Amino acid sequence: MKKTDNKSTDHANAADIKNNKNHVKTMIDVLFAGVFLAMIIVPAILINTETHLESQLENRAMTVWPGLGFNKEINAWYGHYVEDRVAFRQESIAFYNNAVFTLFHEFSEDLHMFGKSDYVFPADAEYIKAYQHLNTDENLLNQLTTYLDRTNQYLQQKSIPFTFMACLDKKTVYPEFFPNYIHVKTDNASIMERLSDKLIENKVPYSIPVDQFREMAKSNQIYNQKSDCAHWNDLGALAGIQLAEEELREQGLSVKPLLVSDFNLSYPTVEKLEFAGITINEKVPEYANVVSLESVENLTLIDQELPRIAGTSAQCFHNENATSDESILIFHDSFLQTRMKFFLYRYKNVYMVSRQNYEAIQFYVNLFEPDAVLFENAERAFVDDLFAYTQLGYIEYEIPYEKQGQTIVTNQSLPSVLTEVKGGIEENGVLQPDSLKGICEIKGQVHLDNQFSDQQGKPLEQESLDFYAKYQGVYYEAGYYPYLSGLEQVEGQFYAAFLTDQMQNGTIEFVAVHRETKEEYKILSLEVQCE
Repeated sequence: MKKTDNKSTDHANAADIKNNKNHVKTMIDVLFAGVFLAMIIVPAILINTETHLESQLENRAMTVWPGLGFNKEINAWYGHYVEDRVAFRQESIAFYNNAVFTLFHEFSEDLHMFGKSDYVFPADAEYIKAYQHLNTDENLLNQLTTYLDRTNQYLQQKSIPFTFMACLDKKTVYPEFFPNYIHVKTDNASIMERLSDKLIENKVPYSIPVDQFREMAKSNQIYNQKSDCAHWNDLGALAGIQLAEEELREQGLSVKPLLVSDFNLSYPTVEKLEFAGITINEKVPEYANVVSLESVENLTLIDQELPRIAGTSAQCFHNENATSDESILIFHDSFLQTRMKFFLYRYKNVYMVSRQNYEAIQFYVNLFEPDAVLFENAERAFVDDLFAYTQLGYIEYEIPYEKQGQTIVTNQSLPSVLTEVKGGIEENGVLQPDSLKGICEIKGQVHLDNQFSDQQGKPLEQESLDFYAKYQGVYYEAGYYPYLSGLEQVEGQFYAAFLTDQMQNGTIEFVAVHRETKEEYKILSLEVQCE
């Protein structure tokens, strides 16, 4: 009996131990599942929804909310939005990168590398091929040149100075620090050399300062040794903007020149490598405005209402105390994304629009009426996202009214209908702009039939007409819908947009001009009544 009792006790103990082990395992599984779910749920709940968010680690603006929609493009941007704004993103990236660098003295990804003297460079394949002169795309350069040429001609017709600005890669300015094992095919011209040749041939104003920057780099660190290897620093930015504005000034821009003496220079320490969070303690140049920018107003009302490609940015600034009354419209890459301080104290209005909205230059020019237009493009874009812009060589512009020559004003009124008014209310021919909206948009369409003919007796056709909106003594091109509206262009449509804070009581007159006969027809008039 005693022996049997011992066996029973042993079995009971074994069962208890097994149950305890199972219980512990269950608890561990539950805890693991809870931690796993928390890792998924908590970052999603704490997602950062700020309208404008900058990532110091990645040195870029994070994706903005693309708005509600169900098309393929917007659906893709939802994913980018969550990826960029999920909680603890920056901390997680920094922890992983530091661990890899500490253990192996390497970067945790293949997109960066060390050159000579510990210079850090991007290391993606196309970036290296561009350094080697192996991936110059002639078709892409031709399309961009065509686009810039047509843009320049259009702006010349409106007497608006224009220049193209290429922001150079670090490898182009400091090639002597690129790794020795990467060789250059010297028989081939670089992307910037080929582009310069094409722009010269087409007489397009441009600034691609390869020689100037290489000379400056002998005595100034215009790109940091390690931090922000994909962009210039403040010394490079100021010098680059100076050179671009020289091109604009030659065309009549009279704004005060950008001067070093307008800034205080300091050298704060960058403790971490931005894309990896690795400790570097590098002193970098930083300019601070001597003149206070407290009078600068960020026109967020316009920013919010301005149509643009999903995920891109638009920022509008007004400075009543600027040193000039001139305005500048800047289509920019990441090089100028955060360089507003070099413009805000000198220009009364500064309009910053992501260059991805390149198709809508005519829309922005008519809306903002700038005194100068600057189109900036990073060099690396030629082997990166510029390939996505397949329409570069196909963009055309409406003819400015002044270039129609002497028109023949007729008494004919063409039948038309307003199809939509946004940013205001239209009733019985009276338009009341909404002061709580940044932009007032007017859309309509002309309807012709066989009863209308030109002076030669030929039937009047919609496709032969150019449309204009005359308001406050200025003619605006109105024969197009901006592609940003998402509406398909059809013959006979007309469109105009105005900044509500600049609208005044008066009359908006829509007219049509026949391209061949230069006959001018009335369409409709709207009486503007502001609050």
